[in-house]
Amino acid sequence: MSTPPWALILVCMLAGMAMPARACSHFFDNMIFPLSDAEVLRAPVGDFSGELRRLGMKPPPVILGEYISPGEVQKREADLMDADVAELEKALENAKENTLPPDRKQKILDEYRALRVATRDRLKLNLDYVAKGPNKAALAVFNPAIPDGLPSEFDDYARGAAAYAAGDIDDAVEWWERLLLLPKARRQNRSVWAAYMIGRALVNDRMDARRERAVEAFHQARQMAAEGFSDRTGLAGASLGWEARAELLMGRFERAFALYFEANDAPSLADTAQKAFTADSARMAQLARDPLSVKVMIAAAVARGGPWRPEIKPEALAHLINALEKAQARKIEGADRIAWALYQNGDAASARRWLARADQSSLMARWLTSKLLLRDGKVNEASAILASLIREWPVNDEWNPQWEGAFFPQDRVVGELSMLTLARGQFLDAMDLLLRQSFFPEAAYIGERVLTVDELKAYVDRRWRPGAVPEELGRKKPDGHPYWNQREFHAEDVGGEIRYLLARRLVRLGRMDEARTYMPSQWRDKLDQYSGALREAGDETLSNDERGELLWKAAQIARHDGLELMGTELEPDFHSNGGMFGSWEPKDRIPTRARPDKNNTLTAATAAERARILAHHPEPDRRFHYRYLAAAQAWEAAKLLPDESDLKAQILWVGGSWISSHDVKGAAKFYRALVRDCGTTKMGRDARAAGWFP
Repeated sequence: MSTPPWALILVCMLAGMAMPARACSHFFDNMIFPLSDAEVLRAPVGDFSGELRRLGMKPPPVILGEYISPGEVQKREADLMDADVAELEKALENAKENTLPPDRKQKILDEYRALRVATRDRLKLNLDYVAKGPNKAALAVFNPAIPDGLPSEFDDYARGAAAYAAGDIDDAVEWWERLLLLPKARRQNRSVWAAYMIGRALVNDRMDARRERAVEAFHQARQMAAEGFSDRTGLAGASLGWEARAELLMGRFERAFALYFEANDAPSLADTAQKAFTADSARMAQLARDPLSVKVMIAAAVARGGPWRPEIKPEALAHLINALEKAQARKIEGADRIAWALYQNGDAASARRWLARADQSSLMARWLTSKLLLRDGKVNEASAILASLIREWPVNDEWNPQWEGAFFPQDRVVGELSMLTLARGQFLDAMDLLLRQSFFPEAAYIGERVLTVDELKAYVDRRWRPGAVPEELGRKKPDGHPYWNQREFHAEDVGGEIRYLLARRLVRLGRMDEARTYMPSQWRDKLDQYSGALREAGDETLSNDERGELLWKAAQIARHDGLELMGTELEPDFHSNGGMFGSWEPKDRIPTRARPDKNNTLTAATAAERARILAHHPEPDRRFHYRYLAAAQAWEAAKLLPDESDLKAQILWVGGSWISSHDVKGAAKFYRALVRDCGTTKMGRDARAAGWFP
């Protein structure tokens, strides 16, 4: 499989910096580098729910989209019905005129439960009728029996519910309004229910007068709940959203925004914003004078419409902005968000004007200012702002915008600043920034491909002595998302990881003694075995057999433990993901940044960076390079051993097999030597008979 380098770990980033630090597969490491000037200059997509929380809206008590199994639905219905019947039973017991014998009271309770079941089932049939089409047989006349002996409020409510289920809205409303005319002492249990259902029955009516009555009823439900009338099922709270719907249907956006906001209903706020953006000039002028409406509409704009809604078109946003300008909203709260929305739409000039009206301490205002400075070529000034944002942006501020994966704004700021720093040739500064913010794979690119090994060693000795954790080291997300299951780097990991990377790079260069200082303790014995075997194999006072066996020992270590002892963190070995991914194509091992880029000025590599990354690669520069190194050591070992020996045959067979799947030509050399020099051995005979390695 071929992918654009740096390597496969960039596969999820090719769509741009809109992707978060998290990658699209749990096997790939994180990458936060923006890969072009356009990505650095682009404003992020907003998190609609996050923007609403910033405005003070509380999260909903139940997660939207929560799955409730059919069994759980039935259990909740049964619990509600049991509570309803228990409430009736208590009312029967408390009635002053209560002289009912137990069997009569039980009969009333049983008949009431049956009425509740019948009404519920009829309402479900009504829904099926709408969803699946007419079913006249199922929708026969509904006229259930109302139990005799019910207290007045229960009787009135039940008759209204039966009429509602039968589709007679006027009759239902009449019964519920009759209930509300009862003395307060006689309607403590069903007053909130009746007022709420009057609103529900009328909210979708085409006549504004009936919708107005619905609004009045919802108000009444909340008022009675506040006065102490029973509201066991939370209908007063639910009335907010339904009242908002009535207001929205009547075109009163401001009131709808306020009610949905109070109800903590983000999806409905997004829908309301979508409709409000279609308002005519007169209504838009009114909306522009309502602070909450403006803030929610702008939140929808920066979130590209809100969760799974259509994007707000630039002309619709311009319609609102023009209304704000005419309203002379010069110093409105949230001007940074307006600038953000304008910048997203490519209107940098208007964004500058609104930024001037914004709170200059706002994190978003400063982020946008950095992008405008970059457009003006003021890289140093922009970088200074980005550096301050890294220190001040909450590290666990997570955004979940509609169009992108979840990401952390601070991560993206780190990516932008590190790329700008790298592109200016400040290699050590860029790597240090990434390491201090715990972005190890990104820092590994610089440590492996850009710095010389001695530059890296001097930096590690100065900055990352064993156990050293700089005080200013960024704290990464403590929990992360278990779904991704990728390697998370925290403050305590970074020092050990960069030392380990240096150790493996020193091993690749044959500087074994120096490498041991930085090698993790669990791999030092294996390194000692490897370096010792190579060193002794070079002792010409030993016999060829002894030297051959020592080289074979080293070759086996290189093959089976090479990833841990000398593997590259990124291409071509991918120690970062256990060697699981990487390209076998030679062209893919030339990092993108090694190629001149005339289209980018902010992010393109300097000539020095390009020269360095072309010079710093493992030998041989092949996928799993240590396997080829091991095969080469096996070849040298075999040359030292006598022909027709079983050990030589084994070495030629195994060594050739190590590279046979991807280097047929190289493996053929082993095969020819096996059948030529060890043809009388069993392995040699089997190889000749098979025409290849058996």
